[in-house]
Amino acid sequence: MTSNSGLALTKLLVKTVTKSLKWSDETLRKRLSGACVDGQYIHLNLSSHLSDILHLPVEFMKDSVIWDAAHRLELACEHAKKGYSVGGQRVGGTSWLIELDDVLQHIMKIFRYGHNHTDLQNICKEKNKVFLEFNLFSETRFIQYAHRTYDHFIRMFDILCEKLKRDAALAENEKQTTEAENLQNLLMQLELVIDLLFMMDVSHLLTYYSKELQRFNVVPFYAMTLINQLKFQLNNARDSFNSFKTPDLIPLHQTGHNKIYIVWEALGNGVKSITEKQSFNNIPLLLRSERGRVTRSGTSYGHDKEGFRLIILQRYKGYRIYLDLLIAEMCNRFDQWPDWIVLSEKSFNFK
Repeated sequence: MTSNSGLALTKLLVKTVTKSLKWSDETLRKRLSGACVDGQYIHLNLSSHLSDILHLPVEFMKDSVIWDAAHRLELACEHAKKGYSVGGQRVGGTSWLIELDDVLQHIMKIFRYGHNHTDLQNICKEKNKVFLEFNLFSETRFIQYAHRTYDHFIRMFDILCEKLKRDAALAENEKQTTEAENLQNLLMQLELVIDLLFMMDVSHLLTYYSKELQRFNVVPFYAMTLINQLKFQLNNARDSFNSFKTPDLIPLHQTGHNKIYIVWEALGNGVKSITEKQSFNNIPLLLRSERGRVTRSGTSYGHDKEGFRLIILQRYKGYRIYLDLLIAEMCNRFDQWPDWIVLSEKSFNFK
């Protein structure tokens, strides 16, 4: 293709399809019922160019050329996280999520190569645990890749803690001691751990629907149903953060998937214990503030009960705002379905 224009791209697409199927343009014109494409084709006006080349009504092509739902979902996730670039400035987005991913990326890069990588493997062998490679975040991958990144980090969390503990104990100079302690304190921030577990749950939910939307046999009106279900579940999750109710982001009767790291039951029980002035006992180890901060004089035990409660409330507020942004992005990208899809979805009434 010698040109990046919409017309050149459309001609290449028609040529590729007719050549692979051994069809003439006339056969393609008679048999074409629609197309599912990514945003580049939409922005380059594929439907109008197809209408001109194949001599089909432009109204038909505009209704039947659909922007792939999985790609639109990814864009909604990206903009809810990063916001938009306006006049060279970044506007909107979710600062705590950007910071979380940056911190995780920083930690993972340290342990992906060399002796640090080997040490993690050896500790896993000692503890009879499966070693998992860290997957760095990628802007060109779908949400399931980010989900796997969170998942591997959580599963390797205890191994990382043990590795840093040993590094601090075996440090040969002041610099090595400081580096190990700084990494330990970074890893043990209560806010970071809770944010990580929240994104594990959200990415798990988004991954399920993203995979469903990518199935080759998903018709447009079923895709619409999936998106409506996802918005409904995200909205319920958002409402649950208004109080100390236990959010459940993945209704098993709908998805058929097992819960992997649903933290909110344990977290909800922990907050309930705090509000009832009981103990920290039923908060999982990963969230225990008693882990505290590592210092030269020992371990200082972080937050008291009220401090823990205030942090939870603060994080809950951040999660509500993030889910609001994500739902708004989805509404912006998915509410304009062609009439035939809306009517078909109502007729089939998928559940």
